[in-house]
Amino acid sequence: MPKQNQRKPVGRATPVDRATTEVKRLASQLRELVDATGLPDKAVAKEMGIQPGTLSRLLSCRQIVKGRTEQLHDVTCRLAGKVLISRKDLLTLHYKAALSAPEAYKREFKKARKHLPVPSAGGDRQAHTSSTRAELFLADLLKQEGRPMPETLDVLRAGADVLGPPEAANVMANLRQWGDAALAEDFAQIYGREQDPLRVIHTARDLLDPYEQPDAASKLLTAALPPGHAGSVP
Repeated sequence: MPKQNQRKPVGRATPVDRATTEVKRLASQLRELVDATGLPDKAVAKEMGIQPGTLSRLLSCRQIVKGRTEQLHDVTCRLAGKVLISRKDLLTLHYKAALSAPEAYKREFKKARKHLPVPSAGGDRQAHTSSTRAELFLADLLKQEGRPMPETLDVLRAGADVLGPPEAANVMANLRQWGDAALAEDFAQIYGREQDPLRVIHTARDLLDPYEQPDAASKLLTAALPPGHAGSVP
């Protein structure tokens, strides 16, 4: 079996405890794939037709490259004789890792934006939901991964102050799509409590159409209700 303690820590020139959660998840999955072969890392690298150092950079996520991720998946399936994770699920982890650290993985970040797209809106609201403000706000949130919650709450409150209904709906829909439902709910709680009722209603409308997220709309409206009335929204 590979000697785990000889592998480099995760991240680009940073210790493992500073890598984003998404990067850690990808690295963990890639290492599990190599371990499943029962071969040392050098042997797996040889099977892939790459240098051991290239595989080391892949497993530490110092480099995130779609082709290498796919290549490792194919070789692991062949050597292990089974599919440990589907290619689609592995690439989803890959793209989420790239999205979580856009400065470190600029090329893969651009690919990730295409493969894990911002939900598109219809009609006249489309230009608003793809606005730069919403994108910048999401980028700021991604940078908060792993940081103390008070810092993240400060970013959420700042976003609630500046984002209009279509943009706020865009952010909530994106967070849910990327698997950050808890963060989406935190933002909904803040937005619902701090915005005037009309803006909240418009945001809930946008969550229903075009995003088709009635549960998110319900949570947002519930957050806007006065204390003691939360049970009146299903």
